[in-house]
Amino acid sequence: MEAKVDYKYKLTEYLRNKFPNSVLSESGSFEKYTDVEEEYNALRYGVGIRDLSDSTNLKISGNDSLDFLHRISTNSVKDINEYELVKTLFTNDKGRIIDRVLMLRLSNYCLLVGSYNEENKLQRWLDRYVIMEDINIENLTGRYLILELTGKQVDSYLTLICGKAIEDLDYDKIILEQLEDTTFYLFKSKNYNGENKYWILAYIEDAENLIESLSNNKSVFDMAFVGSKAYETYRVEKGIPVYPNELNDDFNPHELNLLSEVDFNKGCYIGQEVIARLETYDKVQKKLTAVELENGLLTEHKLKLFNSNKEEVGSLTSIANSVIRNKNVGLAVIRKKYREEGTELNVIDSENNTYTVKVIKLPITK
Repeated sequence: MEAKVDYKYKLTEYLRNKFPNSVLSESGSFEKYTDVEEEYNALRYGVGIRDLSDSTNLKISGNDSLDFLHRISTNSVKDINEYELVKTLFTNDKGRIIDRVLMLRLSNYCLLVGSYNEENKLQRWLDRYVIMEDINIENLTGRYLILELTGKQVDSYLTLICGKAIEDLDYDKIILEQLEDTTFYLFKSKNYNGENKYWILAYIEDAENLIESLSNNKSVFDMAFVGSKAYETYRVEKGIPVYPNELNDDFNPHELNLLSEVDFNKGCYIGQEVIARLETYDKVQKKLTAVELENGLLTEHKLKLFNSNKEEVGSLTSIANSVIRNKNVGLAVIRKKYREEGTELNVIDSENNTYTVKVIKLPITK
């Protein structure tokens, strides 16, 4: 019997050989491919490409799949057409976040692209609510190459590769494209901070050919593959929440500035009552914001924030070294009363060291 090919392992080995100076984390993800500064600049000014092939991929099929997904997620999805996509959230009965996903409706099924999670959290949660429906949930994690392309040159770069199709591509539409001998899905959406972002979705066995073709068509563009270190700085400066730092069951969509992925006009869904009540009665107590470290160098996150009276007023969820400010900065979910720019708060690390942080605005600027 022919041995099954582990294409994900092959992809990792291919990338390690392609980028000999790359560094992998203990979990096997790429911390950097070439140079962290170069990768960061590609995200901001050129074309930054991130490999998201470790994302949770769930194939949802069956006659009741759209109704089911509409009933348990925050956005309106039941009327989505074939080859369209929508961003939606799954929340628990307290309105807290389970995961944030891209839902792609392909020919006869939906593909959910969620966060990386070794414990199959999203699938286990969905399985709880399938009772009598005609639905099949299949975990396809690792079967696809998923590339995310961001940066000021990304439209021009993809126009070089795909031609007029980029100009004609509407937001939240999915098209089939071909580069040399490789066929792939291409789609774009707006970040909630207003920037264009594109995704490429292909079968994992085509990954090497496609990446090689993308690299060979670099032309004059400042294109780079981006590892986790450069992206962490970029996303903290932009205020982009990720799993598990912010996208977890400690927080709700109001607190993470994700209301563009909530439809307040649709019917019931899990967590709807709490999320709607917070909106109707203006009961949101905390919001995601940025902080700047005033003293020392902090490397930990998931720490409590305190006011001058030693009262807990929020949580530090992410930390990074800002290129824009040349300082240690972080994301934090802070009570309204203490979110005014310039407010000073204290954070205590695991070794009982106290640091002072100052509230600053998102996105982070000079």
